[in-house]
Amino acid sequence: MAIEFECPNCAAVMRVPDAYAGKQGRCPQCETRLLVPDIPRPDVGSAPAASDLPLSTSVPQAAPVPTPAAAPIATERNPALRTSRRGRSRRRPSRALVIGIPVIGFLLLLGIIAWSLTGSLPALSGNLAARMLTEKSLPRIIIPWSDTGLSQADRQTLQAVLAENAETLTSELVTCRLIGTDDGIAVQWTASASAAWCVVDAVSDSEKPLSLWLKKERPRLTAARRTELLDALSSYCRDKLQQAAGTDVTIDAGQVRDLVALNAATDALGFAVAAKTDKRVIRPAVENERGQLYICVPSDTQTLTLAGRRSGQGPLFPGSYHVVIAPAAAAPADPEQSTDAETMPEKP
Repeated sequence: MAIEFECPNCAAVMRVPDAYAGKQGRCPQCETRLLVPDIPRPDVGSAPAASDLPLSTSVPQAAPVPTPAAAPIATERNPALRTSRRGRSRRRPSRALVIGIPVIGFLLLLGIIAWSLTGSLPALSGNLAARMLTEKSLPRIIIPWSDTGLSQADRQTLQAVLAENAETLTSELVTCRLIGTDDGIAVQWTASASAAWCVVDAVSDSEKPLSLWLKKERPRLTAARRTELLDALSSYCRDKLQQAAGTDVTIDAGQVRDLVALNAATDALGFAVAAKTDKRVIRPAVENERGQLYICVPSDTQTLTLAGRRSGQGPLFPGSYHVVIAPAAAAPADPEQSTDAETMPEKP
């Protein structure tokens, strides 16, 4: 007589002699340690009598049964069970595939959308129009006191210092003054005798690619410009107050002009581009709400290139435009009819 049972781990069907009932062994298929079930034997009183056995048959004596700690167990493999388990494992996809396939599909879709939006647009290049102005000075741009982060007492001190003696930053082409007012620090730009202001109509109906690019990149560029401005403004105010208190502090005029005055008077496009002539690279001084850029250039300049200004991560603007500058219109006889006044910048 034999005992037949299944491995609880791999479902293999095993058949062992009943002498192994209650003993431990290992499944030959999966090596799992298991216990042979102990099937109760029938009572002695219910066993058939010896006279009922065939005469030619004698009751054999039971041979001694070895009792190893982990005797091997013979198995009869069940093909149907094995096929069923293999089929289930094939039908169950891995977790990596379940998660990875949708993610890859989503990324491909984003790539297709991005390519369709950018690849179908014309290049950021072409020609832009500009014109010279007759005015030497541009209207003031105000940096509000709230941007300085100063206390009320320090604001009053710095206002008095800059109202009495404006910070003057002078270069070959332009002079920039920082002036203390009730509303904040006023930025005043004045072209030198050998220079003039030109106005570049950068964002217009004819330049849709530039308008679309600016709409997309404006939040990023504005955030970078504001961060640069506020950091430099805080440092300048601190140094200026120390100077007012009698401390010997050197203020870098170029840093104040580039990081404070220029960033305060321009917007995203003016922050990202620079005008290139034969010998100079000039940043726009002012950008108004219509996207017009005010650039101080030598008076005899007729053309320039508007391209990306470089930063630590590369050019801030990926295009390049050729700008043709029209000469300034003759001043009208009646000052009230001046057309140049209409092109003056608005406060950003």
